Amino acid sequence: MVGCVVISGLVTPALGSTAVGSDAPSHSEHQLVFPGHDGH
Repeated sequence: MVGCVVISGLVTPALGSTAVGSDAPSHSEHQLVFPGHDGH
């Protein structure tokens, strides 16, 4: 369990610094869309 925490602590920032990671949307920008609605 501790190994998983250590590995994820190293890998997450490394992936975030890649081109794909920098283009990913922020977690605070997600919209909640209910079924049948287009979010507008």
